[in-house]
Amino acid sequence: MATFQKILACVDFSDYSPEVLDYSLTLAKMFKAKIVAFNVINKRDVDAVATASRYYPHMVSVNQFLEKAREERTAKMHTMLEEMDGAELIDVEIAIEAGVPFEVILQAVDKHRIDLVVLANKGRGDLARTLLGSNAEKVFRHCPVPVLNVRNPKRFGRKI
Repeated sequence: MATFQKILACVDFSDYSPEVLDYSLTLAKMFKAKIVAFNVINKRDVDAVATASRYYPHMVSVNQFLEKAREERTAKMHTMLEEMDGAELIDVEIAIEAGVPFEVILQAVDKHRIDLVVLANKGRGDLARTLLGSNAEKVFRHCPVPVLNVRNPKRFGRKI
């Protein structure tokens, strides 16, 4: 039987994020595993700030943007975890990184020595693939560890 010691819960703060955390917590309880609650600050947002800072250096900087984004996202992650039943019983580390989402997720698997990745089938991107978001699809194709795809049961329920 497979066992998981460390689970990467990919939280993008979309409508699917509560399901990702719920499944991750359930599995962590079953396997007595640790969770890395993980979020990515998208590179395209960082690039937009970098462009703006060239024209308005006194108003915005990339470092300030990243620092503020990390603080806000960490606080939001804490709030989400506080709202989850049993989260206080699980060892949870919060990690916020910046970059291309699928690349940073794959790097996190090695960096945090992850045994299982839990992510939603679609994230926040506006251009969705038919079944999976483009980042989720790339993680599925290239991830060296098992990936659990979480779906919203109300949106993807059986229609028989």
